[in-house]
Amino acid sequence: MYNIINKVNIMNKIIVAGFDPPASSNLGWSVFETYDELGRIVGKLLDAGVEKLPDDESERLLKIRDFIVDLIEKYNINAMAFEKSIGQGFAAIRAMVCENTGVIKLVGASYGVDLAAIHTSTMALQFTGFGGTKDQNGLSKKTRTKQTARDIFYPGQSFKSIASHNGNECFEHLSDAIGLCATYLLQRGIIIEGAGGTIEPKINK
Repeated sequence: MYNIINKVNIMNKIIVAGFDPPASSNLGWSVFETYDELGRIVGKLLDAGVEKLPDDESERLLKIRDFIVDLIEKYNINAMAFEKSIGQGFAAIRAMVCENTGVIKLVGASYGVDLAAIHTSTMALQFTGFGGTKDQNGLSKKTRTKQTARDIFYPGQSFKSIASHNGNECFEHLSDAIGLCATYLLQRGIIIEGAGGTIEPKINK
């Protein structure tokens, strides 16, 4: 039996949005929806992308607010997952991430959606199968997350072809959003399905 965290009744459809809160310009996002397939609840990717944000602080915060509002209303989102903003790092960058995350949480709270902050190690364990910083092959959490997101949801495609801006690949922001969104469902015992395969929930001990 899976350890159900912050339980959501899986008899009801879950439409969860995942976000990789940006330091400045790249807001990674994804939306998953649950389906009942002959009594078997599965989560599938509905939509995803990277939203480019303006440089000006006020414009950036307002853009995030408007984007989240539009996303919630377009897909009837009832849950949101995002990276837990903790740990080390350049103070100014961490402050911006926290500010941007605050806007996302505020909009979600105003719509009454379930909010879940997920640690990257938890995401790595559930989404890629290993929660450590580097695996036995020396691959980092970010690399494993990118590879898993591509292989499951965009098989056969390059990172750059999936998400890029002005010729620069930005799939890492999209893959983190996908990983966080998928982890929200995996933690609730829901299998993730994509064109490239499935991810089974890991039992939490």
